[in-house]
Amino acid sequence: MRSPPPAHCVDSVFPKNYVDKVKSIAKRYFRVYAHIFYSHLEVLRKSGIEKMFYDSLTYFLIFIDMYSLVPSTDLRPLASLVNIFPPKAQKYALAGEPI
Repeated sequence: MRSPPPAHCVDSVFPKNYVDKVKSIAKRYFRVYAHIFYSHLEVLRKSGIEKMFYDSLTYFLIFIDMYSLVPSTDLRPLASLVNIFPPKAQKYALAGEPI
């Protein structure tokens, strides 16, 4: 069920399918994260940027969860990774606090 847009967006210049396009883009970005994790994680480790990858993924997951951009069923490729994030990061929105 789609919630109505905020009042300041009702007469916006965005096309009507804007949210659907953003959801499609977010899903594609998630696939890129999954590909990097499964195919290039060793390269990230050797380069010393594995933590940066995890930080980026964490904030991306928070963003897509906050705006309901990717359904949880589409997060299954990285379910083992997503489930190890701290509970506060997983459900930040309920607390209304920054992580």
